[in-house]
Amino acid sequence: MSSEPKRILIIKLWAIGDIVMATPVVESLRVRFPQSRITWLADDRYSDILTGMPGLDEVISFDASRWQKLFRRGNWLAFAAATRSLRRRLATGRFDIVLNYSADKWWAPAFNVAHRSVGLTYVRRPFLKGFYTDWVEETVPIHATRYSMKICGPLGCREDIVRMRVGRLPDERDFISSFCASRALDRSLPIVALSPYSSNAAKDWPEPQFANLALALSSKYGSQTVITHSPQDEERAKRLAGQCGALVSGAISLRQFAALLGTADLVVSNDTSGMHIASAVNTPLVALFGPTNAWQYAPLQGDVRILSASDEEGADRGIENICFERVLAAAQELLEVSLPHPSPSA
Repeated sequence: MSSEPKRILIIKLWAIGDIVMATPVVESLRVRFPQSRITWLADDRYSDILTGMPGLDEVISFDASRWQKLFRRGNWLAFAAATRSLRRRLATGRFDIVLNYSADKWWAPAFNVAHRSVGLTYVRRPFLKGFYTDWVEETVPIHATRYSMKICGPLGCREDIVRMRVGRLPDERDFISSFCASRALDRSLPIVALSPYSSNAAKDWPEPQFANLALALSSKYGSQTVITHSPQDEERAKRLAGQCGALVSGAISLRQFAALLGTADLVVSNDTSGMHIASAVNTPLVALFGPTNAWQYAPLQGDVRILSASDEEGADRGIENICFERVLAAAQELLEVSLPHPSPSA
């Protein structure tokens, strides 16, 4: 570009894992345009994970859930009014560039409130291409982060940056101190965080295996286990905690969740948001994959051990086929490296 843009808008509304995998775009933009103001539009269910992220100047939260319901219920007038309202809100930002990750959606051009817009999509949408000044269409599936970085190409930005970031609490130490005190967590002992639940049961390693893992690590290292969970999984988390003497995270925000994972000595997670956030905060991680492709979604940074149920030909055998011994060995390997003190059994 002939001159540096003053204001750049990123549009990626959802969901947590997809947003976190796309965060390297901020660093790429910041390297290319160090003086630009960078803003991100996100669904208000997930925007907290971006607030306070290095390199990002502003987060605009949008009630996308309500907005979608208006459309699905056929309330066209209210949907159109909400769309116009958001467009007017974005227009006040006087953006020079819009990076639109929703380019495959028919409604997405309504938010191209800049003289230059870049659309990114896997889906062929020739009738939408004309609404963008730059169009990036991937025809072959690639890693989700590398795909997200393709949107940088037309701006002359680096596409090889893969380091994920998340927003951090300004009072993170105070939160962790309060959290540990309220749950009688001893910070002098190892903390293992388990993230066992996703939105797809086929992605979840069996609960009894997680319980056995917590017991085995506690026996060898004296570790304390925290079960992380979404509000809808609270009862399941309490049930699992009861099987292995673990604690539950309780109702915490996304940035508090990131702070908790950042404090842990080890995270063991299915392919869910906890996996991506743990990698973003550089906590040693054991990532378990069932029906989803590790080559497409596994973190590209940090100390990670990836265990997949798929065989070498890619055939899915079900996540329950990841044997306990493999997970335990990977967890022990990471703990042995990360712990600053010898294990009690040494």
